[in-house]
Amino acid sequence: MKINSIKTKGLIRVLLFANILLCGVFSIAGAVPSLLVHGLVTRSDIVFLSFLNTFNPDIAVELAKSQREGLNREYVDEQLLVESSSLRPYWPYYQLELLYVQILNHDDVDLIRLTFDKVISLGAHERGIDVGIIPMSFMVWTSLREDQIGWVMSRMNTARQSTTTNLIKVSEDYGLKWYLCSKLQWIQVARACRGD
Repeated sequence: MKINSIKTKGLIRVLLFANILLCGVFSIAGAVPSLLVHGLVTRSDIVFLSFLNTFNPDIAVELAKSQREGLNREYVDEQLLVESSSLRPYWPYYQLELLYVQILNHDDVDLIRLTFDKVISLGAHERGIDVGIIPMSFMVWTSLREDQIGWVMSRMNTARQSTTTNLIKVSEDYGLKWYLCSKLQWIQVARACRGD
């Protein structure tokens, strides 16, 4: 459905805002991505809605989703990230964000592997890095080297059981759940890997 009329777009936006303000519920949360694609709602509209209705978690979730889905070469200048990460080259969180952008931009596999190695060497004792890099590793699992996969597996084996359970749930989106269930220590994954 292609809507070009400015009046129609304006009417849809007014109805959207009225629905959210009157009901207090972001009942069309699932429709926002398609509304964004058709230009009926902009990211700035979602930011505005989040200020109007600050106690509605659905709006915050949609804002995060729209920002993450909009994260591509148009919105993120990878060179800017490289420059900013060079200001604090030994802080692993900048490198982690750079890795995420490289994955989303489908950069060269060797570059992703190199950045992955840099992140795990800089954040060797950072559990926050683990929670960020392990789900990213699921996105590029087949591109990782054996030693990198081994590192991910060892970190999942030594993480708290609740963390490993959450990571197993994330891995399901990438078709890795049963692989991880078969390779990790059963005590770590029993709760997540029992038959569904």
